[in-house]
Amino acid sequence: MRTRATVRLASMTVAALAAISLAACGPSTDLRMAGAEGTAASDAFRDVGVGQPFSFGATMLCLSRPGNVVLRSVAVHQPNGDIEVQAFAVRLNPFLRGLDGLGGEASTIAGLKSDFDPDAPVKQVSGVCPEDPANPPDSVSAQLVELAVQVVRGSGDAAGGSALDVVYEVDGSTRTAVIPHGVWLCAATCPPEAGTLYKP
Repeated sequence: MRTRATVRLASMTVAALAAISLAACGPSTDLRMAGAEGTAASDAFRDVGVGQPFSFGATMLCLSRPGNVVLRSVAVHQPNGDIEVQAFAVRLNPFLRGLDGLGGEASTIAGLKSDFDPDAPVKQVSGVCPEDPANPPDSVSAQLVELAVQVVRGSGDAAGGSALDVVYEVDGSTRTAVIPHGVWLCAATCPPEAGTLYKP
């Protein structure tokens, strides 16, 4: 009996390891910016003072395949100058509700008086990216979420970057997605590099 039990336990262990191995080799659920492959954007905002919180959005997020991810943090990717993300939030696709995307406002996210909640304990994305970004069905569009980010320039005349680093958790692991939506805050005229789109 002991021998049979040992063999059975060994077989179960091998099967479990095989299942884990297959799961690890399967397709992953990745966080993305909605849009055609290679889509990138960059916003440059003028007349923003040092220390002035500024919030921007209209970045729609989705997933590469069905799943659920929890957003943990946002930072400017490879920043130029002194710029910091102070807060972030998400909300369901505003366009399907007759609302506009955030755009840019010289305000904190909380001060926008909108349905963004930077203090929400869980900020998640569960909608799958549309197969045809140019003409997604409403059922898919309804699953997209808009990301709002609050940034501040700590010093200098201009600061920013060409993308955002979004740290998220999925399937028990922590990953970072480079979302190709840049932002610049400038005291007056923004430098030429402010219009540079992110290229991986």
